Amino acid sequence: MRCVQEIRLEEFEFSFLLIVALGFGVLAEALDMHFILGAFSAGLFFGRRTINVMVYEDVRKKVTALSTGFLAPIFFASIGLHLDLSAVTAAPAFLLPLLVAAILGKGLGAGLPAVWSGASRREAAAVGVEMNARGAVELVIADIALRAGFFEGGLEENGAAEHMFSAVVIMAIVTTLMTPVLLKPLLSRR
Repeated sequence: MRCVQEIRLEEFEFSFLLIVALGFGVLAEALDMHFILGAFSAGLFFGRRTINVMVYEDVRKKVTALSTGFLAPIFFASIGLHLDLSAVTAAPAFLLPLLVAAILGKGLGAGLPAVWSGASRREAAAVGVEMNARGAVELVIADIALRAGFFEGGLEENGAAEHMFSAVVIMAIVTTLMTPVLLKPLLSRR
């Protein structure tokens, strides 16, 4: 990236980042992994330590505007097209344990390390609750699994297979929406 900074073309850093991310995505696909892993790996190499702060902030703003302002709404709409809300009533034996596991897993997985690192129990609980807002990752993984055909069979005897994708999406939505409700009492005294 330091060599790239020496090239004085308009928007070159942004273009270079996209080329690297796409290249890493193609490499991941060639290695029989999902392209998102490659693009994510490329993003790990792009940080404040690899280029100067001004270029980093400029590219970060552009990528954020493109992703949250344009691509994210399209992605969430495409997820919504596959959502079947009948999963709430058709597969509650799958959905409810999934919700409990997600809430406890995220909460304890982030809250316990916070306690171990010296945070108070209230602060650790807030960290655990805040982790529940991270629903976009589940949606990306669920979309990858849907496209790979993972949700097309397996649990036919209890009717959960056809509702697994929707259950995962509902879990991501519920855990994300419950975060501000639970977080407010934890942080209200500050």
